[in-house]
Amino acid sequence: MALPIALQLYTVREELAADPAATLQQVADAGYRHVELAGLHDVSAERFEQMLDDAGLTALSAHEPADVLCNDPAPAIERARLFGYRHIACSFHFEQRDAADAYRRAAGDYDRIGKALSDAGMVFSYHNHGFEFERLASGVRGFDVIMNETDPQHVKSQLDVFWVQHGGEEPIARMRSLGDRVSQLHLKDMSPERNFTEIGTGVVDLAAVVEAAGDTGAECMIVEQDSHWAGDSGVQSARISLDNLSKIVG
Repeated sequence: MALPIALQLYTVREELAADPAATLQQVADAGYRHVELAGLHDVSAERFEQMLDDAGLTALSAHEPADVLCNDPAPAIERARLFGYRHIACSFHFEQRDAADAYRRAAGDYDRIGKALSDAGMVFSYHNHGFEFERLASGVRGFDVIMNETDPQHVKSQLDVFWVQHGGEEPIARMRSLGDRVSQLHLKDMSPERNFTEIGTGVVDLAAVVEAAGDTGAECMIVEQDSHWAGDSGVQSARISLDNLSKIVG
């Protein structure tokens, strides 16, 4: 069974800031039926949810700031229930990135967040970037510290395959090593210059990623492009990526 495909709305953040309702409609017109939230752009949760509904879109997950989740996960849980999703993700939240102790402290935070979200019926996942795959002075990788020192029942991996490859690892190998701990996949492509580019136009073997997705616990695939959009339009890039991904999925 094919996994649902969503768009991480960070891709179209500039358009959303200018006109949220029109942008969400453009996302739907590009062929998406699902999204991942990345902030609400000064719109109330109730109004944003209505705009999604008006466009025929559903939210499958959201990114939340880790420090906010550490302080009080209740508002994020309330938003998830309002929108109807159960996946919440965050990224590394310490400035120090070159010492294993920083990753151990982060792991402790993520375990506490994950336990609270799990108790509320949610799934908490860690979203990687590239720096977590660099070897630290102790010889370990920060990503491995986080995964090894958190409870697999409480902390999953929202694996970003662009950043895995950018960090010097092979995405398929990392997917296989994580197995059912992968909750969602972030799909991005990389230009030969190592910049962001539309899916199907770069060097990441996304056909192999899609094929291997079924051997993980991934429940959906999320398209994202941080910058370097076609025609300086996040919506245009999102449309190209979905068209090409649809061909890959078959």
